[in-house]
Amino acid sequence: MSKIAVYEDGFKDGLENYRFILKTLIPSYIEGISLFYFNEQEITERILAEDIRTILFSIDSRGFEKAEDIYTNIIQEKPWVKRIVLSTYEKHRQRFQESKSPVEEVLLKPDFNVQTLMDCVKKTIAHRSSLKIIDEILTDLGGNKLSENTRETIAANLELLLLLDSTKDFQITTNGFTSQKTFTHDDYFFKLDQFDRLENEFKIYKESNIFDSYKPGLITIRPYNNNGIIVLENIKNKISPRKNEVVSMYVLSLMAKFHTAFKSLSFEQITYAGIHNQPYWIEGSLPNRNKKGEGYKRFIETTLPRKELESRIIPYRILQSGAQTVIHGDFKPENIVNGYLVDYAMVGRAFEVDELAYYFSDMRFNCSMPQFHNAIDKYIKIRSKIDPRFAAHPDYHRFLHSIAEDAFLTQLVLRHGVMNKRDMNDPEKFQQRQYYQHRILEMI
Repeated sequence: MSKIAVYEDGFKDGLENYRFILKTLIPSYIEGISLFYFNEQEITERILAEDIRTILFSIDSRGFEKAEDIYTNIIQEKPWVKRIVLSTYEKHRQRFQESKSPVEEVLLKPDFNVQTLMDCVKKTIAHRSSLKIIDEILTDLGGNKLSENTRETIAANLELLLLLDSTKDFQITTNGFTSQKTFTHDDYFFKLDQFDRLENEFKIYKESNIFDSYKPGLITIRPYNNNGIIVLENIKNKISPRKNEVVSMYVLSLMAKFHTAFKSLSFEQITYAGIHNQPYWIEGSLPNRNKKGEGYKRFIETTLPRKELESRIIPYRILQSGAQTVIHGDFKPENIVNGYLVDYAMVGRAFEVDELAYYFSDMRFNCSMPQFHNAIDKYIKIRSKIDPRFAAHPDYHRFLHSIAEDAFLTQLVLRHGVMNKRDMNDPEKFQQRQYYQHRILEMI
């Protein structure tokens, strides 16, 4: 007779749910246990401890459903439930803190009881039913080949990402212009974003060419409603193969290689609609963070004349609509990590000089127009060495110089417009907006 059969025969009326649980939920857990030596409470405690661990780390949606059966049908009134829950929590405290499980708050409440936990579990179950993406991503990462700790931590963090209500810029942007929420674990980098942005990134990552050594490796991408998650290799754990290149020239080399590598891909003209869904030259006059007080006063003081901006930028945007080069669109020091170029959410069509202008218009560089033209010359030389078609058109090189001022002005206005998401009560942010205002007024 099997151990499970002996176990079943040893129970009296009212324990039907145990049989179901033992057969379907945790057969591996009871393997090797001599069930004759445990009374009802002891066996239930063992089952409960295992199920609580499952609940806390959100590993298996099936586990949630079976755990709910346990709570509601068997042990809801047992006085020792809280002790088992808290002891399980203590046992996994370090792992808990790493994964930031949403159940932790419930466990630590002074008025904790089984019903409180069940309410939390039920909400999580309802949410979890639509989160097949977590299981799919874990499968893509190797499934059972992952360690238990890795699976639990990744699953908990993914669920935390997917609990976000929105991916609007003002809610989760940390740097730059791309809406995103990310986390890393060991060799993996996870990013939540609007799926149309991720599709743009996916085009770059899946294309294999001379740029492969300069971008993170793609592991998987999964849609979730209007959003999605992309998983990449964690390049912060890798050593850059390009330590011997001079850093100042490396940026231009990286740009040139990117612009050469993705000619065959199709993208829309690069653009930026701000937090009010308006063009960036309008966004700069629309307050968001500061609508009263000193912050609002500072915002108004640094607002630009819209008509003068439009007279320069709109004609340039029309000219730019004919550009065929695929550019990164958010080329900045923060997106060059250990020698690798990351974050392809803003990729689009523009002129090469637009990429250069965005990078060098950053306040940190305080780049003058003569310095900018010098950077263009260096870029042309580097690009010509790796791209014979580009090298064969000196007239196009002269054209890039001819539009340099309009390109630089356009990127300054973009940077100024983005500042409406920043708090003007912050002296550093106010100084940045003043800088971009000053540079723009000089040029118009």
